[in-house]
Amino acid sequence: MHPLNLVQPVAQSFSTPVSQPHINSQAHATPDWLLKTRLEQLLFDSDLSQECLESFKAAIYNIDEWFNGFQVNEQDKKEFTRELVDYEYGNSFQTGSGIINAALASSVKPKYAAIFSVFIPKYKEKSIELSWCEKWTLSRKPVRASIIAIDIILLLTLYKPDEVYAKVMSAKEAYVSLVSVKTEELESIFVGTQPFISTIMPMGILCWADQCCPNSHAADSICPTVVSHTNKSLLYRHMIRTHLLSNSTQQRSYQTFDPILIRCGEEFEYYPPLDKGNSLNDDEELEILRLWQAAIKSKLRQLNIPENECSICLNEKERTVTYNIGSWQARLFFDGWSNFTLPEVNVSPYRLGEMITFTDKKLPLEDIFNHFITAIAKELGLRPSSGHKHIDLTQAVGYNPEFFFRFLIAIENTSWLTQCFKTAEYSDKTRKYLALNPDAKLDALQGLLNSFNELLLAGYKGKGNGKFSDNKNILQLLELVINIIEMDSKYRPLEIPTNLGKNCEEQLSKADKGLVVTHPTVTVELRFFNTARTGREAIKISKLIRAWLTKIAQEQENATPLHYQAINPMVPIAHEKLKLMFEEFVESLGLEPEEYRELLWI
Repeated sequence: MHPLNLVQPVAQSFSTPVSQPHINSQAHATPDWLLKTRLEQLLFDSDLSQECLESFKAAIYNIDEWFNGFQVNEQDKKEFTRELVDYEYGNSFQTGSGIINAALASSVKPKYAAIFSVFIPKYKEKSIELSWCEKWTLSRKPVRASIIAIDIILLLTLYKPDEVYAKVMSAKEAYVSLVSVKTEELESIFVGTQPFISTIMPMGILCWADQCCPNSHAADSICPTVVSHTNKSLLYRHMIRTHLLSNSTQQRSYQTFDPILIRCGEEFEYYPPLDKGNSLNDDEELEILRLWQAAIKSKLRQLNIPENECSICLNEKERTVTYNIGSWQARLFFDGWSNFTLPEVNVSPYRLGEMITFTDKKLPLEDIFNHFITAIAKELGLRPSSGHKHIDLTQAVGYNPEFFFRFLIAIENTSWLTQCFKTAEYSDKTRKYLALNPDAKLDALQGLLNSFNELLLAGYKGKGNGKFSDNKNILQLLELVINIIEMDSKYRPLEIPTNLGKNCEEQLSKADKGLVVTHPTVTVELRFFNTARTGREAIKISKLIRAWLTKIAQEQENATPLHYQAINPMVPIAHEKLKLMFEEFVESLGLEPEEYRELLWI
């Protein structure tokens, strides 16, 4: 049978409502059961009549049977795999800005969303033979986008991604024809009404339409209902239920927060000495490395620390000094920002209270930082720059996306802290808070929070029983508010890696061994602090963060509602008022304000 002939039997079944058998959620998870369950999830909160709903199900339910008529080309599967390797999409979370990508982003595993975000455009560019892909053009065609997205989502329930791709490529024009038939049939079902976009389209498509249609000349004609308050509420509610909360009957499904297990990581970053200018040449960098190495040796002698318990390695080619003091490791290297060359020291991750043990003594980390970083930097005339703080919550929090969402909102609500540390101007340039970003949709953030609070009130609780890496899914919530796809517009006040958790075991193993972890993917990063001026200051910032996280955990336990107040950190606040705000903030964390005043830069 010619592939095109396969379209007709499917199309004939569209107009006839199909009575679906009762789905037993306890039954064995056969592909049939999986497909029906996935379809139910896609039709979340539909207000269609039962007749229309059944017609819609009939229109798309047998997509797997239709695709069974096509042979899978092994070459397509190989090309698919090769493309993943070449472009590193196998581990990518970024979903691009295409219509299908955004549609899939909140309904399919991020990896699969990334896969299907690139292949149709890439093969369209690479091969004239596959010019049929031009008919996938979906600009201003959300109905077609929804059909294709639902098909792919359902197929991914049953088959591996490379097989899904190979089947679609094998079908070619036949699938394009099928989509056209589906579009016509579905539009005929809803003739005289406009319920399709707002009630049937998967919530990921609604997300796309909400972002794109208001800026489109065709918004009024193709997305008349998408931007309504009701449909936005449905979208926000769905996103919160998908990524943050569940109606589990368990008292708590997420891991109990354990502050003792928090690991901290330091970035001690410095401006060059005043007499060197902003940028350092090779000779000047080598001079700083050699002076730093000499200073370490001098400190070891002063502290009577045996040489056999330490090591120092100056690598002129890589421009680094890596040194081990007992079980503690640090590395000096050179970073760049704007027109500055910035000497930077990274240290091995640590937990508060850790001691560095030698044969005849123990030294607290505060002293180690003082002797082997901050004092040396001061002696060499280096001036404190930014001091990003990395926080590893893999063991202290685990999988708890609600916790991370609460943390993000807490960071936003305290954007004024940048004025306490004199980092507000830098934040305006590179770490934009939502209130600073002209493209941020603050009404969308408020809508998410309203839905979040309503579900809390209804008894929903934080999701649990997942992988730590899946906490990054809160970025899909943030994507409703601000575009975080492009590197330059990534949300930075609380930086959550888009590849959070990648190489997790390897990085945790290095941390356990007391080694520096470069480019960590298991940490979130706070970017509004300056470099700690002393070891004591570094430890106090870590204690402040620990208390802050403890408070957030308690608020989650108490199901405390979330609220957001847009505060532009570039609007100056009088220093006396700032000091008072900081003291009240510290006190709200259960700490003594007097002990933390030294953290202020005003």
